[in-house]
Amino acid sequence: MATRSFIIRQSNNPNGPRYTGIYCHWDGYPQYVGVMLRDHYSHDGEVQVLLGRGNISSLLTPGGRDMGGNDSEWQVFGEPAVQFDFLSDMLSHADGSGCEHAYVWDASKREWEHYDLRRQPQSLHDVESVMEIAQRAAAQGMV
Repeated sequence: MATRSFIIRQSNNPNGPRYTGIYCHWDGYPQYVGVMLRDHYSHDGEVQVLLGRGNISSLLTPGGRDMGGNDSEWQVFGEPAVQFDFLSDMLSHADGSGCEHAYVWDASKREWEHYDLRRQPQSLHDVESVMEIAQRAAAQGMV
């Protein structure tokens, strides 16, 4: 079963922020997509190239490798990124697309933020914090 996610870039324009995002079908949980974004998409240019691909099946490194380091090919759905003026609209779109997680790149801060769309109300988690929680749970045999 797929864990769907949405990958979003926040750009700051003179008229306020603008949000551009793509759908990612597989492995959207923080331990995969969150780590891949944090470790391989830490520069705005890389994030822009990723979003330029449009909706994707699974996230790979900029060099076309999966998390295990295996060569792979990008599978794109041929649908371009969507844009919204408000983050709440983007997150509603992601939720309506069946996504469980959303990741927001803040271009001005050069950092990723994670939204768990299954939580009510939605709460913001830093990807690093989510990873620490997941690692503790794994160490305690809870996962």
